[in-house]
Amino acid sequence: MSVDLKSGVTTATLTGSMRNAFGRAEQVSVSTANGSNGDRSFSLRLLKPRIGGSRNKASLSAFRFRQDALFSSYVLTSRGASLDVSDDANVHTFGYSAAWRDVAPKLNAADGVADDGSVVVVDKDNKASKIVATSSEVLDMCVPSTKTAVHYTYVRDRLDSTYLPRQGTFAKVRAELASGMLGGDVDFIKLEGAVKLYWPLTNTSSFGLSFMSGVMRPLHLTAAPAAATANSATTTHVQDRFFLGGPLNIRGFSASTVSTHDERGAALGGDVMAAAAACYSFLLPGKFADLGVYGQLFANVGNATQLQTDVPLADQARAFLADARVSAGVGIVVPTSFGRLEFNICQPLKHLPNDTLSRFQLGLGVDFL
Repeated sequence: MSVDLKSGVTTATLTGSMRNAFGRAEQVSVSTANGSNGDRSFSLRLLKPRIGGSRNKASLSAFRFRQDALFSSYVLTSRGASLDVSDDANVHTFGYSAAWRDVAPKLNAADGVADDGSVVVVDKDNKASKIVATSSEVLDMCVPSTKTAVHYTYVRDRLDSTYLPRQGTFAKVRAELASGMLGGDVDFIKLEGAVKLYWPLTNTSSFGLSFMSGVMRPLHLTAAPAAATANSATTTHVQDRFFLGGPLNIRGFSASTVSTHDERGAALGGDVMAAAAACYSFLLPGKFADLGVYGQLFANVGNATQLQTDVPLADQARAFLADARVSAGVGIVVPTSFGRLEFNICQPLKHLPNDTLSRFQLGLGVDFL
């Protein structure tokens, strides 16, 4: 069992597995998670460590989840399956996935709409709180869609530690092609990459640089269903876009809030994103050293925005750099068997009016910048 903490949302995950399930070293695993914000997920995975006597392995997964995208004011429900084939060292992975998705406005029966168009949510104690309004762009996408995609991932991991590296390098590239020709009604291509570099300074300190970037573009490969303008391949879907922010990402900003916003403050995600981080880590003295607790000084910069076809690319690049968010701070890092645990005190140095700031952050996770 593990607990994931991100920007005030606590997620408890329970996992179980059975080895040698069918007598040929297969492994069956089940995972279920529940979040304090209503997020829920369930997955069932079958891993076959050898395919036809080769050193390649395959995994077949079935999943369903519900995601409450609070700062985008929508709820995503999805269910589907995926098949992945990788080499023995997990350097190269090829896969296919198919999923049915449904986006709905975050509005319950007891909720209402304020005069300014914001959604007013009534909690279980009958207290009303106002959140961002559901964007008209998101409302246009509030129809079911089917995503079928093929993907490829390359990973080169030379770090000395997964959650608290002191030296080494890490590189990851992922490419995804979603197309109606594969059976769905969503068409896009998506490329992502990440690089980490760490150098030891002393026996108890190190310095690290991390970079990540991504871009996605809609494709015109299939005809759009008449029922949904969101599926017309003229724009990307909000649930497929890039979002930044959170205690293990662009620190000092709430999770998934660094992106393009509409006029009411709803986060719409981005078609392109880039982020970087610099971190100085040092072993804390005394009893903290016995527990393996480290301190860190960090600086983050990043942005995610939508691409526009009617604006010159050079102008968009200048605007992307001008709107980049910047933060710095200090924190405590504890490597655990569940992931990297951080408690940070953050100071956003540059932000936009609709950004949601979070100066004190507690986070536990596997991926970090």
